[in-house]
Amino acid sequence: METPVELAADYYLSNFQTLVDFVAASYEPLLSTQELDFYRRFNALALNSRRLYVRLLSRKGVPSSAGALFRQGKIRYGEIDDLSDAVEQLCEAGLLLRQPALSPVEILPLFSKAELLASSPIPLPRAIKRQALEQALLAGETVPLPWLETLLASESLLAVQGAAHFETFKLCFFGNLRQDLTDFVLRDLGLYRYEAYPLDQRNLPFQSRAQIEQYLRYYECLQQLDSVFAEGTESILALAGRLPAGIEGDATLQRRLQRLRLTLARQLERLEAMEAAEQLYRKCQRPPARERRARMAVQRGDIAAGLALCREILAAPHNEAEREFAESFGHRIARREKCAEGWPAPHRYQPPSETITLPHVPARVELLAAAYLQGNSQGGIFEDRQGERHEDRYEDRYEDRYEQRQGDKQSCGAPMAKRAFAADTTTAMTDSDRCFYVENTLFNGVLGLYIWDIVFAPIPGAFFNPFQFAPSDFHTADFYPLRRLAFAQRLAQLDSASLWEVVRRNYRDKYGIANPLVAWEALSEPLLELATTRIPADHWRQLFGRLLSDIEHHRNGLPDLILFPAGGGYELVEVKGPGDRLQPNQQCWLAFFGRQRIPHRVLHVEWQQPPVSHQAMEDK
Repeated sequence: METPVELAADYYLSNFQTLVDFVAASYEPLLSTQELDFYRRFNALALNSRRLYVRLLSRKGVPSSAGALFRQGKIRYGEIDDLSDAVEQLCEAGLLLRQPALSPVEILPLFSKAELLASSPIPLPRAIKRQALEQALLAGETVPLPWLETLLASESLLAVQGAAHFETFKLCFFGNLRQDLTDFVLRDLGLYRYEAYPLDQRNLPFQSRAQIEQYLRYYECLQQLDSVFAEGTESILALAGRLPAGIEGDATLQRRLQRLRLTLARQLERLEAMEAAEQLYRKCQRPPARERRARMAVQRGDIAAGLALCREILAAPHNEAEREFAESFGHRIARREKCAEGWPAPHRYQPPSETITLPHVPARVELLAAAYLQGNSQGGIFEDRQGERHEDRYEDRYEDRYEQRQGDKQSCGAPMAKRAFAADTTTAMTDSDRCFYVENTLFNGVLGLYIWDIVFAPIPGAFFNPFQFAPSDFHTADFYPLRRLAFAQRLAQLDSASLWEVVRRNYRDKYGIANPLVAWEALSEPLLELATTRIPADHWRQLFGRLLSDIEHHRNGLPDLILFPAGGGYELVEVKGPGDRLQPNQQCWLAFFGRQRIPHRVLHVEWQQPPVSHQAMEDK
């Protein structure tokens, strides 16, 4: 059993100091006078004061016009020796504000219901709801309110200052305002490990103050999203007008702005503000902007405009999903309007398939199918491709295996069940069929291990901080083009021997380090060796090429199982339980397998019906 990691009492201060020191050293010319002054004032504090400030800055507090509020009497930290002295220093440094001028409504949330009841100048029932209690206290005519004087007589309120400056430091360090100091803790506890990619000054994302200001404005707008949605059309349009214009060459900011515009436009569409939605969609290049415009055009009766947009998409689709939409939607609308010439029906690939019948036991249908395929090339009740039915006692064999695995599944959940099944199959005899439940993990994982160094290459703007699972453009259309030459060279070198060599080396050297393509718990070295030696190099090359061409969409939808028959080769198997249908991304992968002659099939599972008893027959 691993020894638990013990963090230092003031671990949070070390992490905060690392963050602000990095930003001050890397971005000093881009920081404002006020931000640099904030940094210097903090560093001039005594140890206890710095500890207290980071503690309070990291907590939510009660929001107010003066900053996050805290009651000094409620603050207790064992590692801070003299709290009063620490507070006094922070007040003198301007990082805390004592007894700020606040409206009564801002002060109320600081106190419990019992404290508010006790301060009331008039008797109130103890069962009164908090909202009614606050309304009763605020309704007093005396100024100042007597209950407020009672509450504050022996209580010092503190408002944290400088939080906005720290937001800039966080933005410069993380490249976003989603991450925070928690990432340091997860690393320090050993829960996450990150690749040691270089953070070179030339490759840092922010190169001007204007760029920082635009990011800050973007996040300010993003924070207002829920409230403007509740307020309606005019507020949404006003927010859209406040969005920054973007910085030339900053693809990351442009992607975020487009994503937010798409969200705003879609909400306008739901509110039937079609003209405003259309204008916002026109400012977006990424899908599904053109799809939404085509649908809206057809909805308002402008068939020609809708079909023209479909032709525009087909001439230069952003991705496979957008092309498939244009083919399907264009054909359907053209046929409905009796102008189908030039709009052929999209070809729908019909993959090889078969149906089997299995006993209905409490386990994932994919695991049932995998156990059937691995141990039952001669058993079970199934329908082959010729429609003939066969039967054997599969249920007894599966139930034995199922009972052995119940402890792992109940304690670890589905991902561990997948791993447990793979572990069982790695110990199988070499002259028997072996089947692994891999879903999206195997091909993505092998790709991630094979191109590890390219994924973490120091592309300008790709890495903001030491806590990234992936480069910032990983989920975008820019990921492949910016590394096209490196990918082409790597795929050109691919053969079975070199693939296994690189995959094995990175599996051993990098095990446990975060990679957006690698799910460590689902991959074992024997599985990787079997896959890299059984699957032909040309198939790997084709699979990798499709994954890389649109990694955001193509890394999902891969088949559930991979079967390695005793006689050699392999087969990919997509499992569909009763009532389950192929999803669009799964259909795309199956069509790709058909074009590339990659062995595959769809296995439909039906549940075996329990036998009808003689008594039941007699009752009928």
